[in-house]
Amino acid sequence: GGGGGGGGGGSHKTLVMHAFASGGQEGQQRELEALLSKPERLQACDLALFAYDGSSPSSFGEALALLKRVEQVGSGLLPCCLVATSEKVDEGVVGTSLAVCQALKMVKPFHLPPSSLSKGPKGSAGNSTCRLEVMRQLAKVAAQPSLSIPQTDERIAQQQYQLMVRRLTTGLAVSAGVVSLALIAIKVYSSTNTAAAEGDQEQQNTATN
Repeated sequence: GGGGGGGGGGSHKTLVMHAFASGGQEGQQRELEALLSKPERLQACDLALFAYDGSSPSSFGEALALLKRVEQVGSGLLPCCLVATSEKVDEGVVGTSLAVCQALKMVKPFHLPPSSLSKGPKGSAGNSTCRLEVMRQLAKVAAQPSLSIPQTDERIAQQQYQLMVRRLTTGLAVSAGVVSLALIAIKVYSSTNTAAAEGDQEQQNTATN
């Protein structure tokens, strides 16, 4: 599928999507597992979109589990979005999905009911607007990945480790610089003392003569 851009001088965006089914037919499941076994394929993506039944807590749980798995397999820089694709949504699922996205620092879940995908008389102008708005938001996330990169426990731990390494490396570099300055200072001090001693010796020899 694809998503368009907007008017008002905005640039045109196209979303090229490839669907993978989790827990579907055997062939579809194999295709998904093949994707997850090759991190370079995930790293080539600009966005991962996880669809679920907004009226089913178990469906949302499966989508969330897959999201965390994709985040672990990928480079950790892949933005992820959640989208409820059912006409009706369960208030409990809505609340949970909002809380999860807030905790992971992701954009809010989208709601894209089947009726919004209808292109015939059944699809109202409102549904069409809903579809286009979701596509615009997805294109925005793809263009600005930092808006929705999941901050999972693993990613936070990795960031803390990288920060510690940077601080340690910077500390060693500063320490090495201080030692170098100290050595230079010692050498200058020694040279000054030597020159002063030689000058005193010359003065004594002159006085003796």
